[in-house]
Amino acid sequence: MLSNLISRLKSSLTLALLRCIVTEGTVYYDGIPTDKINLDALRSNITIIPQTVRFILSIHHRLQNGNLQPELISGTLRQNLDPFEQTEDAALNDALRAAGLFALQDEAGASRITLDTKISGGGSNLSTGQRQILALARAMIRESKIIILDEGTQRPHN
Repeated sequence: MLSNLISRLKSSLTLALLRCIVTEGTVYYDGIPTDKINLDALRSNITIIPQTVRFILSIHHRLQNGNLQPELISGTLRQNLDPFEQTEDAALNDALRAAGLFALQDEAGASRITLDTKISGGGSNLSTGQRQILALARAMIRESKIIILDEGTQRPHN
């Protein structure tokens, strides 16, 4: 019961921050009421890294132009991190390193993932942890001001 309440509260806070729901009070971003900030500008500075697809679906239909981009496309890792080819490879690798991808690979003894690694649609050839790390690296590359992480240790709700 408590975990359901916390989950709903977390979702409500996220939706309020992104101006997806009406609030009675005022929500602030960097000291400015969010209703005074251009919606595209507000959402472009926020990245959500969900734990599960269920969380994505619960807010995706309300969020049209935001920075909710956890889904991976079929292509190379480089294309997934930098679809508009605006970032140098060194910066992409730095973000992957800072997000912990290479440490995860070393611990798991998995085959090394590089910028040229092919990614299946939805990232189906990656573990959940690897997909979350790539989403974190993408947020770092985009220089998101706020990154909302859905807790990875929480059990999915039935």
